[in-house]
Amino acid sequence: MPEISLEPLKIGVIGFGYVGRVFHLPYIQATEGLALHAICSSRGDEVRKSYPGVKIFDDAKAMCADDALDVVVIASPNETHRPFAEMALRAGKHVVIDKPFTTNLRDAEAVLQMARAAGKHVIIFQNRRWDSDFLAISDVVRSGVLGPIRHVESAFDVFEPAVSDNWRFAKGEGTGRWFDLAPHLVDQALLLFGAPERVTADIQCLRAEAGADDWFMVTLHYRQLNVVLRGSMLARFPAPRFVIQGMKGGAVKKGLDIQEAQLVRQISPSDDAFGVDPDPLRLRHQDGSTQDMPAPRGCHRQFYALLVATLNQKSPLFITEDQMLAVMHIIEIAARAAWEGHTLKLALPEATCRHLQSNSIYENA
Repeated sequence: MPEISLEPLKIGVIGFGYVGRVFHLPYIQATEGLALHAICSSRGDEVRKSYPGVKIFDDAKAMCADDALDVVVIASPNETHRPFAEMALRAGKHVVIDKPFTTNLRDAEAVLQMARAAGKHVIIFQNRRWDSDFLAISDVVRSGVLGPIRHVESAFDVFEPAVSDNWRFAKGEGTGRWFDLAPHLVDQALLLFGAPERVTADIQCLRAEAGADDWFMVTLHYRQLNVVLRGSMLARFPAPRFVIQGMKGGAVKKGLDIQEAQLVRQISPSDDAFGVDPDPLRLRHQDGSTQDMPAPRGCHRQFYALLVATLNQKSPLFITEDQMLAVMHIIEIAARAAWEGHTLKLALPEATCRHLQSNSIYENA
């Protein structure tokens, strides 16, 4: 890791809900080179109790105007992502946005255009690039041990039959399970295999009281490869997190990364047991034999460590504009494919496809 500046980057976080409290704040505090400077929330008393000494704002514009801030982290509802990002950019700050980028591709493009004009970085919090399950699958794909890969399933199942009043599942733009999980699942697929050629999608609302979709099956069609992304909120028997079928073998990773569960239990990212995955990846070889391989340790904190190195050295972002926009493009194409009921061609710019392909794990295995 490049040497870190002695002067820590000062961070301000907008939002003190589940995402801000569970995902961002623990990692910010556990990352060398970062200093938590401010939190913007309507729950000031709760913030003050949990983070004494941190500046508290109840107005995002006022926090963004704080000259001491270097980076604004947006951990607020999806519909606020574009206005808060633009507010921070106008104030001369770098911006981290929790997924999804925005509620539509058009807004994402507008935010990036504004960031270029301001000479600042905008980056999406793709923490699940450092999930133990995805790291395990990435290692297997990179090794080439499975031979030519023909079918992949990436599933993220839970069992939550009761409909909560969470805004994520209310009727509205940018809500629902597909919009909630696709930023991660699509990003992982792009990292593994690059840009698909076509997209087929089925996105449904299976719980009668739900205002937004709670089940999806989206297929990314590549040449001689299908990648199926699935998510259900009614899974009493969750599907394996990953299944890969190759011509010389297969791989299955059953369990989910445990970092979120550990953060909910208030286990520190600095704890020796943090991110250690007890569930191995199982390989089945061409001769029918099986082999269990320990999963790499998950490390979401790596996102913020790389952010520090990038901003201090003024280097290009480790999550590129092409990757961020391609994710948004596929999210929208899949929703349209589900609505229209047929497979749609993915019309990404040729330069974007080349970039995604050149950075994909399978292409470079």
